[in-house]
Amino acid sequence: MRWGATTKSLITIYRALIRSVFDYGATAYDSASTSQLQKLDRIQYIALKLRCGAMKNTSASALQVECGEAPLRLRRLQQQIKFAVKVKSTSSHIAKNVFGDHWTTHYGRFSDNNKPLVVKVNQFEDVDMTHVIRPRLGIMPPWLLVALPEVDRSLTLEVSKSEAPNILPALSLTRSIRCTANTSRSTQTRQKTQQEESELALHSVVRVFSRHRDGSQADR
Repeated sequence: MRWGATTKSLITIYRALIRSVFDYGATAYDSASTSQLQKLDRIQYIALKLRCGAMKNTSASALQVECGEAPLRLRRLQQQIKFAVKVKSTSSHIAKNVFGDHWTTHYGRFSDNNKPLVVKVNQFEDVDMTHVIRPRLGIMPPWLLVALPEVDRSLTLEVSKSEAPNILPALSLTRSIRCTANTSRSTQTRQKTQQEESELALHSVVRVFSRHRDGSQADR
């Protein structure tokens, strides 16, 4: 007998509530110590193991392949590459100097964790970014592209909320009931008209059929 959430629901919850937190600020905290990053890897391992229902000593790589999830180290590198592409494709980006050439990046001694961002993504600097087009903002604000809904503000002309706060809800309820009644009346009128038109069309068809039948009997 199966119980609990499905595997699809569990992986969706992991990606929405846990992995999204890992990705936020991944470009910045990638230079943290190995012990701190291993805590995040342990959280991912526990979540994937729960999703697969695997045993305690299951390999983390096997769980990642089964769930279609990349190691957090590669996801952090992916975020850094995306950020580098965004900065290099924008001529006036505020972080343009971060990826500039500096003597400290050539002569400094770095471990895998404390490498500068430019050193981590320099293996992808051969990628042609001349055809990368950054998003362009439109001239017109997006809130002007869609027509604003019509709002009935006639109650504000009848009574002020500060002067009579208890009367305004009663007037709103009365106005809502009146609008509902008018809508119902319009719907009933429309349905009655459609019914009359249908009956008229049916009578016309019956008359035509009767004439045709009478003519056939007269010929005989």
